[in-house]
Amino acid sequence: MTAQRSTLVTGAGGAIGRAIACALAAQDLYVVVADRSSEAAEASARAVEQIGGNALAVTADVTSRTELATAVAAAAKGSGRLDVMVNAAGVPHVKPLLDIGVEEFELVFAVNVRGVLHGIQAAAAAMIASGQPGGRIINIASAAASGARPLQAVYAASKTAVISLTRSSAAALAPHQINVNAVSPSYVDTELGRETLRALAHYGGEEARANAIPQGLLQREARVEDVAAAVVFLAGPGGDYITGQVINVDGGRTL
Repeated sequence: MTAQRSTLVTGAGGAIGRAIACALAAQDLYVVVADRSSEAAEASARAVEQIGGNALAVTADVTSRTELATAVAAAAKGSGRLDVMVNAAGVPHVKPLLDIGVEEFELVFAVNVRGVLHGIQAAAAAMIASGQPGGRIINIASAAASGARPLQAVYAASKTAVISLTRSSAAALAPHQINVNAVSPSYVDTELGRETLRALAHYGGEEARANAIPQGLLQREARVEDVAAAVVFLAGPGGDYITGQVINVDGGRTL
């Protein structure tokens, strides 16, 4: 049995989720890394262990309430409670507005919105059931929610919904001293990000691709470490009095 604070990171097999898991482990949290791909989850667990952290890999599809509840239970088992939940699982989507089909719309919302709702519900239930007040829930949104995205309408809408869920959940869970916040990054240079750029170029040409790589005031792209650092801040003492907020990790683009 471990006395470490515990955290569950969904979508932990991806580059951003893995960076978040490692960053939290570096703060001495016991990390359960969840991903629908067992191989990706195992790889992230090894990455955590390689930096001296404690990790457990679990396979979970966030569209399944049952699988997510099982993952939360695994995270709470060591210390008797879940301290931090990071809803990082998500899927991108690029397509002209008039060509968007029902099935792809439903898939994006199933993962990006329903999956976050499931995560919030499962985490909050576990935090409350522990009998100890408090807890942190951190959702990964996107700068795509802040403006018009003609080739990413469904994705942008799903991330706008994540922000709305974050605010409403913060109000609903405040009586239990559970803080709910979101981290909203601009384009992050990962393989998934590069796939998105290729799709934008395919449908909208070089201009569409270039417009998706904002330099912001700081004149560089976001890195996975930038996103992870914001999560660590919200999960730690600095986030004690912060709830219902969205931290834009975008180098000043929203200005």
